[in-house]
This record gives sequence, C-alpha cells and structure tokens, in this order.
Amino acid sequence: VPTSSDPSIEVTGIDGRFAVKGTVQPGKTVTVTYGVKVKQPADQGDHVLANYLLDAGQSAPAKPVCDLGPEVDCTVNSISEITATKSVDPGTGTDVEPGDRLTYSLTFTNSGEGASTVDYVDHMAGLLDDADLVRTPTTSAGTLTVTTRRDRLVVTGDLAAGRTETVRYSVEVKDYPDQGDHRLENFLAPAGVSAADSCDPRSSTCTENSAVEPDDDSLLPEGLLPDTGGPGFWLLVCGI
Repeated sequence: VPTSSDPSIEVTGIDGRFAVKGTVQPGKTVTVTYGVKVKQPADQGDHVLANYLLDAGQSAPAKPVCDLGPEVDCTVNSISEITATKSVDPGTGTDVEPGDRLTYSLTFTNSGEGASTVDYVDHMAGLLDDADLVRTPTTSAGTLTVTTRRDRLVVTGDLAAGRTETVRYSVEVKDYPDQGDHRLENFLAPAGVSAADSCDPRSSTCTENSAVEPDDDSLLPEGLLPDTGGPGFWLLVCGI
C-alpha cells in the first residue's frame, strides 16, 4: 500500500492507479513509497513492469516504453524467467545393465523479456556411485559455463531473452558388483537448493534408472546351455 513520508501529501487509489495530491512546502521533500510482488509467469501479462508518474489528465503510452521526454517520469523493467528441465536417454524409469550408456540433457530456456542469469547445480552423487562419466559436458551454444566439482555439475552464465541452451554429457553403467545402490538418480536444482531425497516421476528436473543384475546365462561361453539340474546327455560324434 502506498505511504507518504508527510501527511501534507495524500495518496488514494483510483482503478489500478494512485492519485498523489497535496502541497509541498519550499525546500521540503516528500516521498511516496510502495512495493509490488512479481506474479508467477503463467499469471503475468507482457512480462514487462512499466510504471509512469503523470500529471492529472495524461494517459500512459500504449506500449511499455520510457523515452517520452523529461515531462514523463517512468520506469520499465523486463521480467526474466529461466525454465530448467532434465532428461535422459534411455528415458527415466528405464532399466539399464552394466555397460549401457546414458546421455543426459540439461535444458535452460529464458521465456522472459530480459536477459537472465543461469545458476544451477546438477547433483550427481546418486548417479556416479553406479556409473562413470565417459563424455564430458558440452553446451549447445557456448554461452553457458559448466564446471565439474566432485559429484556436481555447476552451470552458470547469462541467457538472452527467448534463448535456449542445452548441456549434455554421458555415463556408462559400472559392472554390477562395482555399483552402489543400483539406482542411477540425478537431480537438477537452482544453486543453494539441496537435492531431493527421491525423484518424483512427475518431476521435470530429476531422472532415475534402475540397474538390473545381468542374467547368469549371459556369462556362459557362446554355444553352451545353462545347467538346469536335470540329467545330462552328451553325444560325441567322431569322423573316421
């Protein structure tokens, strides 16, 4: 709610505007202050915060600009909005085996009207206990920077309005006895936000793949059948 620093200036609301009326004595300064909270992206209009201080009878411009000359006091701020998503190939929920390769994609989109800073962390502790990094992270446009810090990837940089950039890397599933919990979990979150305890299947910022133990039959030499526990029969054919 707007407040005046001096009762000589009165502030009243008029249809989404504020009227400021009163008398300021010579040499005195009176300030009217108020605050706003930016809406969620889906509830916003044109993603621009435009504000004008006008004389009574003046109308605000049709477009959010702030270059109408010294007679108009105004501010215009573009709202930036970064959307981050994470995916894996093969898809989240898919079972994998030792030796399989998984490729991860971290996608960042600025759907706002102004440039914005990307500052995200890909938490890989639940992944690297079961797989090895075999393809280092690369960026699709080169405007973002990826830094590896033990079991985390830190993605930072500025992303222009309307731009999308993707970070990709690959891992290879370890041999089953060398794995940790046999769950390849991975979480993408803003810097300063801890990884979740588990991956919600509905989430677009985490993935989970289960590593299954290979069938013992796959370890037999080619051409031999597994021992089923029944009586054996061998036929030896000799050419004389």
